[in-house]
Amino acid sequence: MIYSRPLILAAVLALSLGAFAAKPKAKMNNYPTLDRVQYVLECAQNYPNKVHQEMIYKCSCAIDEIAKQINYDVFINAWTSSKAVTIAGDRGAIREHQMVKGMVKQYQDVQAKAQKICLFN
Repeated sequence: MIYSRPLILAAVLALSLGAFAAKPKAKMNNYPTLDRVQYVLECAQNYPNKVHQEMIYKCSCAIDEIAKQINYDVFINAWTSSKAVTIAGDRGAIREHQMVKGMVKQYQDVQAKAQKICLFN
């Protein structure tokens, strides 16, 4: 049997595309390194009586768990809101907004779950 070159090329291409499509897609993690580092450093500072290197490891685990639960845009808005509600005086009036309260609550819930998995195991 003689096969034409275009037919062989088409078959090889189809098999290649089929193999490529069959591979499971890795979950994209879009948290920038800078924000991960900042989270880890702040987290470790919250535990001054613990061994610093241990807390770096545990806090790195926590941000990884948070990244599994919420995407970066949600995280950054909730994280920022959680900081904004601590501002004293009139500038802290944002803490009374219901949307901000919801984001802070979501962040606290996600963070608590991550800490339970990573920090307090």
